[in-house]
This record gives sequence, C-alpha cells and structure tokens, in this order.
Amino acid sequence: MSLHAKRVDLKDITIPSSQTVEINGVAISYRKSGNGPVLFCMPPWPSSSIAFVPLMQALGDHVQTIAPDLPGWGGYSGGMPLAPDPDNYARLIEKFIASFGSDEYNLLGYSFGGVIAQTLISQTTHLPQKLILVSSFHTGNAAPNAYPRAVALAKFLLKIRFPLSICRPLAKRIILNMNPKEDQYYKGYQSTKIYGQGITENLRGDLHTVLCSLLCFDSDILNYQKDRFRSQVIYAEHDLSSVRSESKEIADYLGVSPICVENVDHNHLVYDVNKSSDAILDFLLS
Repeated sequence: MSLHAKRVDLKDITIPSSQTVEINGVAISYRKSGNGPVLFCMPPWPSSSIAFVPLMQALGDHVQTIAPDLPGWGGYSGGMPLAPDPDNYARLIEKFIASFGSDEYNLLGYSFGGVIAQTLISQTTHLPQKLILVSSFHTGNAAPNAYPRAVALAKFLLKIRFPLSICRPLAKRIILNMNPKEDQYYKGYQSTKIYGQGITENLRGDLHTVLCSLLCFDSDILNYQKDRFRSQVIYAEHDLSSVRSESKEIADYLGVSPICVENVDHNHLVYDVNKSSDAILDFLLS
C-alpha cells in the first residue's frame, strides 16, 4: 500500500527556523525538516526557502527536506559575491549539498529553481538519485513571458543605473511580491502566516542580485546527463503557456510523462501543495 503525504492546512502551519552554513566564505541560510531520504529544494525566483515550508510539512514523516536561500535572495542579507547567473549559483549549491555529507540525495527545482537544478546536474559528478522539476523551464525565453513586468522594470533600472537604495522598499515590493492580485489564491492566502513571512523574507533580498539573476539566463540547458538518475516533471494547468510548453519539452527530453496538476496556477507548490505532494512522495519512495 502506498504512503500518503500529510495534508497541509496553511492556516495551521509550523515554519522551521532558518539555519546558516558558510560555503566559500558565503553564509547561506537554509531550512531543514523531516526524516528520511534527503531532498534538496531550489527556490523559485525570487523567493526564499519559505516557498517549501508547505512541502516540508507534507513530506516530513517520510522525507528530510533541505531548502536553501540562494545568495542575495530571501534570508540572505548580502549580494552574490560572483555574477548571479545559474552557473555560479549551481557551483555554490553543489558545495552546499556536499557540506551535508550525503552520499545519496534527491533534487527538486521549482520554477527558476529548476534552472539551477538542471544547471547543477550538467556540471556535477555527484548526481542526484532522483530529479523533480516543478513548473520549470529550460531556456531564457521563458523568463520574459513568466515575469514580463519584473523583467521590463529590471532592464530599465539597470540600464539607467538607478540608485536602487533610494526606492528600495517600493521597488522590492513591486518586484518581490510573491503573487499578483489576479492570482487565483489571492484572497485566500493573504491572511496566512506563510504569506506574511514570505513577504518579510523576500524584502530582505539584495535587489540588484535578484534582478540580475533573472536576466543572466539566456541559453538552452537541455544538454545534461539524463540516464543516470530518475526524473519527474510536474506543471500546473494554469501555468503560463511558456512554462507549460517548456515543462513538456523537458519531460520529453528526460523520457518521462509530465504530470499536470489541475485547477492550479504557478504558485501551486506553495498554496496548493496537497494536490501534488502524494505524487512527489510516491516518486521519492519508489
């Protein structure tokens, strides 16, 4: 008989405290929760590890989940010491994973975190046992379609070399707000603790790093080894068309059938985790 993930109620959720580990002189904040096979989770742009708290609670009885904040994002108060592109993030995350001493691990990438995950497996010799990509993409073409206003504002502010410190609170609130008002969950999640905590953590991020990370990715990354680990691809029925199409292309490259989570949008892993947690748990334990 297959096991089931724990049902998560966002109004009654425990948020694990952040911990810190130093990698190459960079202090990386992360959250860790649960027991069992290890699952490292790469966050969606521009979120912190708070995005995975519902998943941590859902899987906690069977899986140990470790979710870092990328340098410059979320709970990390400083900028990325190197260019904030997927290659540099992946190199740092590779050492972050190694610091836990896990011979065997699994890897999940959500949205832009999927880019980090795919970049990591293209350059590491320590491959995961299983790769899970959730509402992700594989080319730089998807970002402008997924975040058109953020990309336009980022290009404008960086082009004119605007002193971001002058309007940092306003600019961050525009760009780093977790979800737009038209989001289908908007009315339901605004009063939850995880929403408020997410906004607080996202506002700590380094604005320049977050903006540049979105603009640095401009190539196709479907060139990694795919036969030395098992894969799962999940996307939302109401993901933007670019995310849906690229998720299907990734699944085709990996030789798996993608899972479409019905009646949810791009934020489903945070605010509707119950609709995909059983599939993720079953895959991890199979």
